[in-house]
Amino acid sequence: MKNVSFIILVVLFSSVSFFSSCNKATDLIAGNCSANWTTDVADEFSSLGTTSAAYGSDQSAANCSAYKAAMQNYINALKSLSNCTLIVGANKTAFKKELEDMEDDIKTLC
Repeated sequence: MKNVSFIILVVLFSSVSFFSSCNKATDLIAGNCSANWTTDVADEFSSLGTTSAAYGSDQSAANCSAYKAAMQNYINALKSLSNCTLIVGANKTAFKKELEDMEDDIKTLC
């Protein structure tokens, strides 16, 4: 479930960023998202990938804690984009639902 949620979230934001453009410095202040939102969450995404691989190869308590923390940091970074004016209607509802699902996945991870 967590992989499906993650993939859906990435596809959702990819489609938004593909069909839009805006000035990051100005539009983020105005409550919009950057057209290149992946830059805004790149550090969190990288950390999530690293900790996921570490936990996949060694399911120790320490690796699980690091993975959970990285996942929560990624979710928090994505939440900072939740007021993006490019995400509207059903897409906004789906975006928020995926974030909730990811947070539920953290609770049952390990």
